[in-house]
Amino acid sequence: MEDVGQLLRKTREGRGLTLEEVAEATKIRSVYLEAIERGDLSALPPGVYARGFVRAYAEFLGLDGNEVLIQSGLSARAAPLSQEVSGNGDVSTLSQPGRIRRAIPQIAASAALLAVLLGGYWFLANRHPGSAPPASQPNGTTASQLPATPPATQRPPAPAAPQPVLQVVKRNASQYMVDVENVDQLQVVLRVGPHPCWIDAEADGHPVEQRTLQPGETRTFTGNQEVRIVAGRASSLTVTVNGQQLEPVTWDVLTYTVKKSSS
Repeated sequence: MEDVGQLLRKTREGRGLTLEEVAEATKIRSVYLEAIERGDLSALPPGVYARGFVRAYAEFLGLDGNEVLIQSGLSARAAPLSQEVSGNGDVSTLSQPGRIRRAIPQIAASAALLAVLLGGYWFLANRHPGSAPPASQPNGTTASQLPATPPATQRPPAPAAPQPVLQVVKRNASQYMVDVENVDQLQVVLRVGPHPCWIDAEADGHPVEQRTLQPGETRTFTGNQEVRIVAGRASSLTVTVNGQQLEPVTWDVLTYTVKKSSS
């Protein structure tokens, strides 16, 4: 880490930049930048914060953020999730059991509808005629002698799917925590505004993506129980959770924690 710190310091000085100028551009406090250049990880916030600071500093100076993390020993482990990339470049985590679980409510609704239709047909087919004589038709036949006409059946309307309910549990300068009800899967969409923003995203406890997003870029992350995203320059992000946009923030380094409600 000391070698990495010296590399960053020499690169900064070679570009004629002061720590204050770098702090203003990256929104990383100068005390953290000084600690990185000294190689003193103990002075940095733990975990993903330290990785994010080092990566953002390196990429601001034009260096390879991944390579710098590897040299510093801060590189995060690879994500063991099954991932698919959609046509617009969004990353989502998918699994066959998850798709089966999501199909169960549809199968149950179809079975219930079939039972209602069969029960109505049985009732109409087996009801007893009244005591009144059968009405005569113009040609002399009675209604009981006419071919039976199957009763018209009307399918009941499908029950409306419950709408996601979001509850903000905590919102301050470091944490934005949201609980979500009435969803099978969590979905968090990030849209980047006018400034670059680095992120470190996890889904259900597994790393998914760690890099700097550019203005105009959109990323989607999904999880079965929890999606956690540490964002640098979070004020440049528009965050949507299961179709509902969160209130914008003015803070820079912020952790979004979206959980499925247990109620």
